[in-house]
Amino acid sequence: DVFSVTKQTNEIAFTINGSKYKNTFPTKESGLKANNVVCKDGVTAEWNNELWGLVNINSNNNSEISCNVDFTYEGTLVDYVKMMANYSDELVEDDYGNLRYIGANPNNYVQFNGELWRIIGVMKDIENADGSKNDKVKLIRSDRLGNYYMDYKTNGMGSSTSEYGSTDWSDSQLMMMLNPKGRVPSNYTIDGGYVKDVNRRAIYQNPGRYWTRSGYAYVPKKVTISEQYYNSNHIDFSSTGLTEEARNMISTSIWNLGGSDSSEKKTSEFYSLERGSKVYSGRPTKWIGEVGLMYASDYGYATSGGSTTDRSTCLNTSLGSWIGSSVSDCKNNNWLYNSKYGQWTLSMKQNTDSVFVIYDTGFVSSLNPASSYNSASPTVYLDSNLKTINNSNGASDSPLTLKVE
Repeated sequence: DVFSVTKQTNEIAFTINGSKYKNTFPTKESGLKANNVVCKDGVTAEWNNELWGLVNINSNNNSEISCNVDFTYEGTLVDYVKMMANYSDELVEDDYGNLRYIGANPNNYVQFNGELWRIIGVMKDIENADGSKNDKVKLIRSDRLGNYYMDYKTNGMGSSTSEYGSTDWSDSQLMMMLNPKGRVPSNYTIDGGYVKDVNRRAIYQNPGRYWTRSGYAYVPKKVTISEQYYNSNHIDFSSTGLTEEARNMISTSIWNLGGSDSSEKKTSEFYSLERGSKVYSGRPTKWIGEVGLMYASDYGYATSGGSTTDRSTCLNTSLGSWIGSSVSDCKNNNWLYNSKYGQWTLSMKQNTDSVFVIYDTGFVSSLNPASSYNSASPTVYLDSNLKTINNSNGASDSPLTLKVE
Protein backbone atom coordinates (compact mmCIF):
# COMPACT_ATOMS: atom_id res chain seq x y z
CA ASP A 1 0.00 0.00 0.00
CA VAL A 2 1.01 3.57 -0.65
CA PHE A 3 0.70 6.09 2.15
CA SER A 4 -0.47 9.00 0.01
CA VAL A 5 0.53 12.58 0.65
CA THR A 6 -2.74 13.87 -0.75
CA LYS A 7 -4.77 11.78 1.68
CA GLN A 8 -2.75 12.14 4.87
CA THR A 9 -0.52 15.18 4.50
CA ASN A 10 -0.85 16.07 8.18
CA GLU A 11 1.10 12.92 9.09
CA ILE A 12 3.97 13.38 6.63
CA ALA A 13 6.28 16.30 7.24
CA PHE A 14 9.16 17.25 4.98
CA THR A 15 12.54 18.89 4.99
CA ILE A 16 14.84 19.86 2.11
CA ASN A 17 18.47 19.02 2.73
CA GLY A 18 17.67 18.86 6.44
CA SER A 19 15.96 22.26 6.73
CA LYS A 20 12.28 22.92 7.40
CA TYR A 21 10.32 25.20 5.09
CA LYS A 22 6.74 26.19 4.39
CA ASN A 23 4.02 23.63 5.08
CA THR A 24 3.02 23.18 1.43
CA PHE A 25 4.17 19.65 0.68
CA PRO A 26 6.26 19.36 -2.51
CA THR A 27 4.67 17.91 -5.60
CA LYS A 28 6.15 15.24 -7.82
CA GLU A 29 6.81 17.94 -10.41
CA SER A 30 9.10 19.87 -8.03
CA GLY A 31 12.18 17.96 -9.13
CA LEU A 32 12.93 16.91 -5.56
CA LYS A 33 13.98 13.36 -4.73
CA ALA A 34 13.72 11.65 -1.36
CA ASN A 35 16.97 11.39 0.52
CA ASN A 36 15.71 9.50 3.57
CA VAL A 37 12.62 8.87 5.68
CA VAL A 38 12.53 9.09 9.47
CA CYS A 39 9.41 8.00 11.37
CA LYS A 40 8.40 8.16 15.02
CA ASP A 41 7.69 5.33 17.48
CA GLY A 42 9.64 2.63 15.69
CA VAL A 43 7.76 2.97 12.41
CA THR A 44 9.78 2.32 9.25
CA ALA A 45 8.93 3.26 5.69
CA GLU A 46 10.41 4.12 2.32
CA TRP A 47 9.56 6.88 -0.12
CA ASN A 48 8.67 6.05 -3.70
CA ASN A 49 9.47 8.95 -6.01
CA GLU A 50 7.33 7.58 -8.83
CA LEU A 51 4.23 6.96 -6.72
CA TRP A 52 5.03 10.05 -4.59
CA GLY A 53 4.18 8.37 -1.34
CA LEU A 54 5.42 6.12 1.46
CA VAL A 55 5.74 2.41 0.72
CA ASN A 56 6.95 -0.69 2.55
CA ILE A 57 5.49 0.66 5.78
CA ASN A 58 6.01 -1.21 9.04
CA SER A 59 3.65 0.47 11.50
CA ASN A 60 5.13 -1.33 14.52
CA ASN A 61 1.54 -1.73 15.75
CA ASN A 62 0.99 2.04 15.87
CA SER A 63 -2.48 3.25 14.95
CA GLU A 64 -1.05 6.50 13.58
CA ILE A 65 1.99 7.02 11.42
CA SER A 66 4.11 10.16 11.64
CA CYS A 67 7.09 10.43 9.29
CA ASN A 68 9.41 13.07 7.90
CA VAL A 69 10.71 12.84 4.36
CA ASP A 70 13.97 14.65 3.69
CA PHE A 71 14.27 15.67 0.05
CA THR A 72 17.27 16.69 -1.96
CA TYR A 73 17.65 18.32 -5.36
CA GLU A 74 20.10 17.71 -8.13
CA GLY A 75 19.68 19.94 -11.14
CA THR A 76 20.75 23.31 -12.40
CA LEU A 77 21.37 26.05 -9.86
CA VAL A 78 18.87 28.27 -11.68
CA ASP A 79 16.14 25.64 -11.28
CA TYR A 80 17.15 24.97 -7.67
CA VAL A 81 16.61 28.62 -6.72
CA LYS A 82 13.31 28.71 -8.60
CA MET A 83 12.20 25.53 -6.83
CA MET A 84 13.21 26.84 -3.40
CA ALA A 85 11.13 29.99 -3.98
CA ASN A 86 8.06 27.76 -3.53
CA TYR A 87 9.08 26.82 0.01
CA SER A 88 11.45 29.41 1.49
CA ASP A 89 10.47 32.79 2.93
CA GLU A 90 14.00 33.93 2.12
CA LEU A 91 13.22 34.09 -1.60
CA VAL A 92 10.81 36.60 -3.10
CA GLU A 93 10.02 37.93 -6.54
CA ASP A 94 10.82 41.58 -7.19
CA ASP A 95 8.84 44.07 -9.27
CA TYR A 96 10.45 42.79 -12.47
CA GLY A 97 10.11 39.02 -12.03
CA ASN A 98 13.59 38.35 -10.65
CA LEU A 99 13.95 36.08 -7.62
CA ARG A 100 15.88 37.63 -4.71
CA TYR A 101 17.30 36.32 -1.46
CA ILE A 102 16.25 38.65 1.35
CA GLY A 103 16.82 39.11 5.05
CA ALA A 104 19.69 39.55 7.46
CA ASN A 105 21.34 36.20 6.76
CA PRO A 106 19.57 33.94 4.26
CA ASN A 107 20.85 30.49 3.32
CA ASN A 108 22.31 31.61 -0.01
CA TYR A 109 25.95 30.53 0.36
CA VAL A 110 27.80 28.80 -2.45
CA GLN A 111 31.26 27.27 -2.50
CA PHE A 112 32.83 29.00 -5.49
CA ASN A 113 36.47 29.61 -6.35
CA GLY A 114 37.43 27.84 -3.11
CA GLU A 115 35.66 30.64 -1.20
CA LEU A 116 32.23 31.50 0.11
CA TRP A 117 30.13 33.51 -2.33
CA ARG A 118 26.42 34.31 -2.03
CA ILE A 119 23.51 34.15 -4.43
CA ILE A 120 21.85 37.51 -5.05
CA GLY A 121 19.11 35.74 -6.97
CA VAL A 122 17.97 34.51 -10.36
CA MET A 123 17.85 37.38 -12.84
CA LYS A 124 15.48 37.08 -15.76
CA ASP A 125 16.47 37.43 -19.40
CA ILE A 126 20.09 38.43 -18.97
CA GLU A 127 21.57 39.25 -22.33
CA ASN A 128 24.50 37.30 -23.71
CA ALA A 129 27.18 38.65 -26.03
CA ASP A 130 25.38 37.12 -29.05
CA GLY A 131 22.13 38.88 -28.19
CA SER A 132 20.35 35.82 -26.84
CA LYS A 133 18.85 35.94 -23.35
CA ASN A 134 18.36 33.49 -20.51
CA ASP A 135 17.82 33.43 -16.76
CA LYS A 136 21.06 33.46 -14.76
CA VAL A 137 22.12 33.15 -11.14
CA LYS A 138 23.90 36.29 -9.93
CA LEU A 139 26.65 35.70 -7.40
CA ILE A 140 28.65 38.05 -5.16
CA ARG A 141 31.79 37.32 -3.16
CA SER A 142 30.84 37.01 0.51
CA ASP A 143 33.84 39.03 1.68
CA ARG A 144 35.11 42.15 -0.02
CA LEU A 145 38.22 41.74 -2.12
CA GLY A 146 39.62 44.93 -0.64
CA ASN A 147 39.14 48.70 -0.46
CA TYR A 148 40.11 50.65 -3.57
CA TYR A 149 39.37 53.64 -5.70
CA MET A 150 37.12 52.68 -8.59
CA ASP A 151 39.17 54.81 -10.96
CA TYR A 152 41.65 57.68 -10.65
CA LYS A 153 42.53 58.67 -14.19
CA THR A 154 42.82 62.45 -14.30
CA ASN A 155 41.50 64.73 -17.03
CA GLY A 156 42.72 63.66 -20.45
CA MET A 157 43.69 60.13 -19.42
CA GLY A 158 41.56 57.48 -21.09
CA SER A 159 37.88 58.44 -20.84
CA SER A 160 38.36 60.79 -17.88
CA THR A 161 37.12 64.35 -18.20
CA SER A 162 37.77 65.33 -14.59
CA GLU A 163 40.57 65.20 -12.06
CA TYR A 164 38.76 62.54 -10.03
CA GLY A 165 38.42 59.52 -12.28
CA SER A 166 35.97 58.27 -14.84
CA THR A 167 32.64 56.49 -14.36
CA ASP A 168 33.09 54.73 -17.69
CA TRP A 169 33.25 51.20 -16.30
CA SER A 170 34.51 49.89 -19.64
CA ASP A 171 37.89 51.57 -19.09
CA SER A 172 37.96 51.96 -15.31
CA GLN A 173 41.03 50.75 -13.47
CA LEU A 174 38.93 48.54 -11.20
CA MET A 175 37.33 46.84 -14.21
CA MET A 176 40.79 46.12 -15.65
CA MET A 177 41.94 44.73 -12.30
CA LEU A 178 39.05 42.23 -12.11
CA ASN A 179 38.49 41.14 -15.70
CA PRO A 180 40.46 39.32 -18.40
CA LYS A 181 42.90 41.32 -20.51
CA GLY A 182 40.50 40.99 -23.41
CA ARG A 183 38.16 43.48 -21.72
CA VAL A 184 40.70 46.31 -22.12
CA PRO A 185 39.12 48.65 -24.73
CA SER A 186 40.05 47.60 -28.26
CA ASN A 187 41.54 51.00 -29.10
CA TYR A 188 43.97 50.76 -26.15
CA THR A 189 47.25 48.83 -26.19
CA ILE A 190 49.04 46.65 -23.65
CA ASP A 191 52.75 47.30 -23.80
CA GLY A 192 55.09 45.55 -21.37
CA GLY A 193 52.23 45.05 -18.92
CA TYR A 194 51.12 48.69 -19.13
CA VAL A 195 47.66 49.54 -20.46
CA LYS A 196 48.01 52.62 -22.63
CA ASP A 197 45.17 54.78 -23.87
CA VAL A 198 44.75 56.12 -27.41
CA ASN A 199 47.41 58.74 -26.68
CA ARG A 200 49.84 56.05 -25.48
CA ARG A 201 49.60 57.16 -21.85
CA ALA A 202 49.88 54.48 -19.17
CA ILE A 203 46.60 54.23 -17.24
CA TYR A 204 46.93 50.79 -15.61
CA GLN A 205 49.43 47.96 -15.12
CA ASN A 206 49.08 44.17 -15.17
CA PRO A 207 45.42 43.74 -16.23
CA GLY A 208 43.76 40.35 -15.93
CA ARG A 209 45.70 39.03 -12.95
CA TYR A 210 42.60 38.52 -10.78
CA TRP A 211 40.92 36.71 -13.67
CA THR A 212 43.83 34.33 -14.20
CA ARG A 213 45.03 34.00 -10.55
CA SER A 214 48.50 34.81 -11.80
CA GLY A 215 50.30 37.06 -9.35
CA TYR A 216 50.57 40.75 -8.79
CA ALA A 217 48.08 43.32 -10.04
CA TYR A 218 48.16 47.01 -9.37
CA VAL A 219 45.38 48.76 -7.50
CA PRO A 220 43.61 51.79 -8.98
CA LYS A 221 45.70 54.92 -8.43
CA LYS A 222 46.00 58.50 -9.59
CA VAL A 223 47.53 58.84 -13.05
CA THR A 224 48.26 62.16 -14.77
CA ILE A 225 49.45 63.24 -18.19
CA SER A 226 52.83 64.12 -16.75
CA GLU A 227 53.43 60.54 -15.53
CA GLN A 228 55.25 58.23 -17.91
CA TYR A 229 54.61 55.00 -16.01
CA TYR A 230 51.87 53.54 -13.87
CA ASN A 231 53.18 52.45 -10.48
CA SER A 232 51.15 51.85 -7.35
CA ASN A 233 50.57 49.49 -4.48
CA HIS A 234 49.93 45.99 -5.71
CA ILE A 235 47.93 43.01 -4.61
CA ASP A 236 48.91 39.38 -5.04
CA PHE A 237 46.11 37.36 -6.66
CA SER A 238 48.06 34.10 -6.82
CA SER A 239 45.81 32.63 -4.10
CA THR A 240 42.67 34.81 -4.24
CA GLY A 241 42.20 35.23 -7.99
CA LEU A 242 39.80 33.14 -10.01
CA THR A 243 40.66 29.51 -10.65
CA GLU A 244 40.22 27.91 -14.05
CA GLU A 245 37.23 25.99 -12.68
CA ALA A 246 35.59 29.21 -11.48
CA ARG A 247 36.30 30.98 -14.77
CA ASN A 248 34.57 28.16 -16.64
CA MET A 249 31.46 28.70 -14.52
CA ILE A 250 31.15 32.42 -15.27
CA SER A 251 28.91 33.59 -18.08
CA THR A 252 30.06 36.47 -20.26
CA SER A 253 27.11 38.83 -20.06
CA ILE A 254 25.93 42.29 -20.95
CA TRP A 255 25.89 44.56 -17.91
CA ASN A 256 23.71 47.67 -17.89
CA LEU A 257 25.31 51.03 -17.03
CA GLY A 258 22.34 53.39 -17.06
CA GLY A 259 22.26 56.19 -14.53
CA SER A 260 19.99 57.93 -12.05
CA ASP A 261 19.97 61.68 -11.52
CA SER A 262 19.56 61.30 -7.76
CA SER A 263 19.84 58.88 -4.85
CA GLU A 264 16.30 59.89 -3.86
CA LYS A 265 14.84 57.02 -5.85
CA LYS A 266 13.02 53.91 -4.71
CA THR A 267 14.64 50.54 -5.37
CA SER A 268 12.35 49.80 -8.32
CA GLU A 269 13.20 53.19 -9.83
CA PHE A 270 16.91 52.53 -9.49
CA TYR A 271 16.43 49.16 -11.21
CA SER A 272 14.66 50.77 -14.16
CA LEU A 273 17.18 53.60 -14.50
CA GLU A 274 20.14 51.19 -14.30
CA ARG A 275 18.72 49.56 -17.42
CA GLY A 276 17.94 52.85 -19.13
CA SER A 277 19.74 54.97 -21.70
CA LYS A 278 20.44 58.09 -19.64
CA VAL A 279 24.15 58.33 -18.83
CA TYR A 280 26.75 60.99 -18.16
CA SER A 281 28.12 62.61 -21.32
CA GLY A 282 29.85 60.09 -23.56
CA ARG A 283 29.48 57.13 -21.23
CA PRO A 284 28.30 53.73 -22.54
CA THR A 285 24.92 52.32 -21.56
CA LYS A 286 26.12 48.71 -21.61
CA TRP A 287 29.30 46.69 -21.15
CA ILE A 288 30.16 43.13 -22.16
CA GLY A 289 32.24 41.34 -19.56
CA GLU A 290 32.64 38.82 -16.80
CA VAL A 291 33.20 40.47 -13.41
CA GLY A 292 31.21 43.48 -12.28
CA LEU A 293 29.78 44.84 -9.05
CA MET A 294 26.33 44.77 -7.50
CA TYR A 295 23.80 47.45 -8.39
CA ALA A 296 22.15 49.80 -5.93
CA SER A 297 18.89 47.99 -6.74
CA ASP A 298 20.45 44.65 -5.72
CA TYR A 299 21.08 46.18 -2.31
CA GLY A 300 17.58 47.62 -1.99
CA TYR A 301 15.79 44.43 -3.00
CA ALA A 302 17.81 42.35 -0.48
CA THR A 303 15.95 43.77 2.52
CA SER A 304 13.22 41.87 4.32
CA GLY A 305 12.26 44.84 6.48
CA GLY A 306 11.26 44.22 10.07
CA SER A 307 8.66 44.75 12.76
CA THR A 308 9.06 48.54 12.80
CA THR A 309 9.52 49.12 9.07
CA ASP A 310 8.22 46.34 6.85
CA ARG A 311 9.65 45.41 3.47
CA SER A 312 6.99 47.26 1.53
CA THR A 313 7.77 50.49 3.37
CA CYS A 314 11.50 49.99 2.80
CA LEU A 315 10.98 49.49 -0.92
CA ASN A 316 8.81 52.59 -1.08
CA THR A 317 11.44 54.68 0.69
CA SER A 318 14.21 56.16 -1.47
CA LEU A 319 17.59 54.51 -1.01
CA GLY A 320 19.04 57.92 -0.27
CA SER A 321 16.79 58.09 2.79
CA TRP A 322 17.77 54.74 4.32
CA ILE A 323 19.32 56.48 7.30
CA GLY A 324 18.14 56.99 10.86
CA SER A 325 16.36 54.83 13.41
CA SER A 326 12.97 55.08 11.71
CA VAL A 327 14.17 52.97 8.77
CA SER A 328 16.90 50.94 10.49
CA ASP A 329 15.00 47.72 9.73
CA CYS A 330 15.72 48.30 6.03
CA LYS A 331 19.49 47.99 6.41
CA ASN A 332 19.69 45.79 9.51
CA ASN A 333 17.62 43.08 7.83
CA ASN A 334 19.60 43.23 4.60
CA TRP A 335 22.42 40.75 4.02
CA LEU A 336 24.16 43.06 1.52
CA TYR A 337 24.54 45.83 4.10
CA ASN A 338 27.85 46.18 5.92
CA SER A 339 28.29 48.53 8.86
CA LYS A 340 32.11 48.52 8.60
CA TYR A 341 32.71 49.99 5.16
CA GLY A 342 31.13 51.62 2.13
CA GLN A 343 30.57 49.59 -1.02
CA TRP A 344 30.96 50.52 -4.68
CA THR A 345 28.09 49.69 -7.01
CA LEU A 346 27.75 49.60 -10.78
CA SER A 347 24.97 52.20 -10.61
CA MET A 348 26.12 55.45 -12.20
CA LYS A 349 24.86 59.00 -11.95
CA GLN A 350 23.57 60.42 -15.19
CA ASN A 351 24.12 64.14 -14.63
CA THR A 352 27.59 64.13 -13.01
CA ASP A 353 30.67 61.93 -13.33
CA SER A 354 29.78 60.05 -10.15
CA VAL A 355 28.89 56.54 -9.02
CA PHE A 356 26.49 55.42 -6.29
CA VAL A 357 27.94 54.01 -3.09
CA ILE A 358 26.26 52.09 -0.27
CA TYR A 359 27.46 53.87 2.85
CA ASP A 360 28.31 52.08 6.07
CA THR A 361 25.34 53.85 7.67
CA GLY A 362 22.96 52.18 5.20
CA PHE A 363 21.91 54.89 2.78
CA VAL A 364 22.96 55.30 -0.87
CA SER A 365 24.60 58.42 -2.27
CA SER A 366 26.97 59.33 -5.08
CA LEU A 367 30.71 59.92 -5.07
CA ASN A 368 33.26 60.52 -7.78
CA PRO A 369 35.30 57.36 -8.49
CA ALA A 370 38.42 58.68 -6.73
CA SER A 371 36.92 60.48 -3.76
CA SER A 372 37.60 57.68 -1.28
CA TYR A 373 38.43 54.02 -0.87
CA ASN A 374 35.38 51.77 -0.83
CA SER A 375 35.05 48.03 -0.84
CA ALA A 376 34.88 46.05 -4.06
CA SER A 377 32.99 42.75 -3.96
CA PRO A 378 33.31 40.91 -7.29
CA THR A 379 29.95 39.99 -8.78
CA VAL A 380 29.32 37.55 -11.63
CA TYR A 381 26.58 35.85 -13.61
CA LEU A 382 26.92 32.08 -13.68
CA ASP A 383 26.48 29.77 -16.63
CA SER A 384 22.86 28.66 -16.72
CA ASN A 385 23.81 24.98 -17.08
CA LEU A 386 25.69 24.81 -13.78
CA LYS A 387 24.36 22.13 -11.45
CA THR A 388 24.18 21.97 -7.69
CA ILE A 389 25.38 18.58 -6.60
CA ASN A 390 25.28 18.05 -2.83
CA ASN A 391 22.85 17.76 0.05
CA SER A 392 23.57 21.14 1.62
CA ASN A 393 21.10 23.80 2.67
CA GLY A 394 23.04 26.91 1.65
CA ALA A 395 24.04 27.97 5.17
CA SER A 396 27.52 29.37 5.66
CA ASP A 397 28.66 26.07 7.16
CA SER A 398 26.83 24.04 4.52
CA PRO A 399 27.20 25.92 1.23
CA LEU A 400 25.93 24.67 -2.09
CA THR A 401 28.56 23.21 -4.39
CA LEU A 402 28.55 23.41 -8.17
CA LYS A 403 29.80 21.53 -11.19
CA VAL A 404 30.04 22.21 -14.90
CA GLU A 405 28.29 19.71 -17.13
